[in-house]
Amino acid sequence: MSVCDLIKKSEVKDLLDRVIPPYQRMLRVPIRVAPRGGRSTLTGTAFDYALRFELQRRCPSARDRGWVAESALRVLNARLSVAPVDRALMARIARRAHRRVDNARVFVRKHLRRKNPDRAWMGRLAEHALRLARLDPIYRVGYIGDELFAESSPQQIDELLDLLACVPCDGLIGTEILLNPTFGRYSSLVGGADADLIIDHRLIDIKVTAEPNVEREMVRQLIVYLILAHCARNDGEPLPPIQLMQLYFARHGHLWSMPAEPIFTHPAYAEIQRGILQIAGRIWQQQG
Repeated sequence: MSVCDLIKKSEVKDLLDRVIPPYQRMLRVPIRVAPRGGRSTLTGTAFDYALRFELQRRCPSARDRGWVAESALRVLNARLSVAPVDRALMARIARRAHRRVDNARVFVRKHLRRKNPDRAWMGRLAEHALRLARLDPIYRVGYIGDELFAESSPQQIDELLDLLACVPCDGLIGTEILLNPTFGRYSSLVGGADADLIIDHRLIDIKVTAEPNVEREMVRQLIVYLILAHCARNDGEPLPPIQLMQLYFARHGHLWSMPAEPIFTHPAYAEIQRGILQIAGRIWQQQG
């Protein structure tokens, strides 16, 4: 069960909606990078990788907990260990996936030393990001199929480059940058939950949507991450106190913000935090 699955539960919606303050749903910001017909999920995941690599280059102190694509390798290795009927096929898939991750690691190490990467270099970065993004579903949903090693089109690469070009890098640089942070033991309650970014005291979720609408579901997701981060920090995890929740609309180059203080100081916050954790724990036990 993921955070997205959790917030679809009616009892979870009811709890979270009690602490959501009023906010502007429709943002009046122009689209700068229109969709080009590719799979939106793949584009979003690839942009997450590409942005992470660029933030690491610009801020060497950024902390990266590792890639989901690396977790996918562990899933493939586990499947090999149970000796499936198609063991030879699985072994070939695992070898190709390992090469893909190893090649990306080599490239990223070079990228971090690059002073002023040109568009051709950034195109290579985008291609590695797309290749890694295709491996994520192995870990997320157990998918192993034809799409894993599909070639990226020039349109997909150009779209990622354009998304990177409109990132307000000054707004995404800070003293402390955590890339895809997790929340200690609380992450395991919701399928190994990880956020996109924590920058200083800001928790940021990236949205690669065509419409700059702050949907209720997006805010609920942010608040669940806020609860998990708050609990993990109280447990001693090395996380900063969150003061601001943000959505970064990548196609618009726009950061939307909501302060965390009104949620923490809401009279029902403690009850809601306890309720969310109890529901997540119950589901986790049922599925385990």
